[in-house]
Formats: sequence, structure tokens, C-alpha cells
Amino acid sequence: MDTSKKNIKMCEKAKEIQKEWHLNIGDYSASDNVSLFSKTLFLLTEIRFNEYNEYVHISLGNVSGMSCVDEKACRQTHIWLPTQDQLQEMIVNSTPIGLIKVMYNRVYGAVEPKLGFSYYGKFTSMEQLWLAFVMKEKYNKIWDGEGWKEEKKNEQKN
Repeated sequence: MDTSKKNIKMCEKAKEIQKEWHLNIGDYSASDNVSLFSKTLFLLTEIRFNEYNEYVHISLGNVSGMSCVDEKACRQTHIWLPTQDQLQEMIVNSTPIGLIKVMYNRVYGAVEPKLGFSYYGKFTSMEQLWLAFVMKEKYNKIWDGEGWKEEKKNEQKN
């Protein structure tokens, strides 16, 4: 799991991905609610519900007693760090081999020579690579080092 500052920043800026977060045990997140100087990493370890199926307690590992009252509170104070498999699941209607084929064609420029390896090659972990792939496939956004920008289509002039 990539817990680098770069990956945390990429995840934080991927607002579309953050909206898709539905808390599950085993999810990774980062928050600056514990330290003013750096993000603290968490692993969601427990979810308890009341008789009305409402969240009553969400335990976050790595900090004793750290918890959220409900999903909304967690989502407001934590940045979800999706794992590689969670990112791959966001690409719908695709088999594992289909994902590999599409990824290969993107990375090696068969589909979009403009991006290709020069773009995808700058990511240093599988989570960063798949996050960039999901953002491009689903939202037509590319990472510029600071945020996700919508890629403009080149208009051909006649």
C-alpha cells in the first residue's frame, strides 16, 4: 500500500474518487486531525451499527481510541487511500485480462500516443498508476503534479 505524500495528495485531490468511498473494514485513510505537521495513516478496523442500521462507532487503527461517529464524519476528516484492487473494481464491465489489455494500450500509446509512457511512466507505485488510469478512464482527468485537470480534446481545424 502506497502511503507516500504524493499518493495521499493525489487521492485527496481526486474528489470524484473520494465521493465513491463507502467505508469498509480494511480501508486505508489519512487525516491531519491527529498531528498538525503531517498526515496520520489509519486502517478501518471496526464498524458498529445500532438497531436502525445507522453507524454508531467506526474504529480506526493506529491511534488508540480514534473513531468517527458516522460515515459522513469520517469522510469529512479523512482522505480515502484506495488500494489497487479497489481502483481496479471502479472500471466496470471489465475482466482482469481486459483491464490489462486496456492498461497496456494506454501506457504504450496505442490508444493515445500523446499520453502513453511519458505520462503513466512518472507514477511510482501501482496505486498511483491505477488512480491515474481510473481518473483518465472515468473522468477524463490527468494529474499535473498539483491536481487533476480535465484533459482537453485536440480540435482538428479544416
